[in-house]
This record gives sequence, structure tokens and C-alpha cells, in this order.
Amino acid sequence: MVRKMNFEIIVRQVENGTIISESLIKEIKVTKPTSIQEVGFRHEEQINIIQNIQDAYLPLQCKLLFDLKDLCPKCGNKIRRNGIHTVSSHSSLSDHKKNTRIFLRLWMAI
Repeated sequence: MVRKMNFEIIVRQVENGTIISESLIKEIKVTKPTSIQEVGFRHEEQINIIQNIQDAYLPLQCKLLFDLKDLCPKCGNKIRRNGIHTVSSHSSLSDHKKNTRIFLRLWMAI
């Protein structure tokens, strides 16, 4: 009996129990390995999978990280945007460079 089986890695964004988005990271047809090289994921495949997951996850965190009010929580001064800058994120198996907004406090002369 020949079995047909696929293995899918899916990233799903869920908010309050509702699926907002879903993306397929990798789909693999499961076959019988003929050598040790075909068992599991190779290192390059592992890095690509983790990188795709990070690419989906980091923007969600950045939205929460930079969800700032009009005033600085430490000093109470107004906050203004200072453009978009590239920020490096280093993790165990991959490095990312993402564009993110930078905010500055406006110092008021008294």
C-alpha cells in the first residue's frame, strides 16, 4: 500500500479566536528516505524555515513595541517620529534587518 502524505508548516495569526491571516511556510511530500542525508531537515532548510517564521512574527511585535501614546512615559514630554531606520535582530540561527520607526522625545526649554 502506497501512502501519500504531505507535511505543512503554517504560520497563523489569531486575534480573539479569529484567524486574521495564514501563510504556508513550507510544504513537503513525505517520502521514504534512501540515505541519512534525506532524514529530517538540512541546516539550510532549518534556517529558511526559522527566517520565514521570524519574518511573520517580528512585524507583529514591532507594532506593539512602537504603539506609543503622545507623551513619553518617563518624562511626559511629547514624542515625535524620527524617520525609518534599519535595525538588526540577531538570533541563534539567523540574522534579520528590519525597517522600523524611531521615536524621539522633544525636550522643552524651561
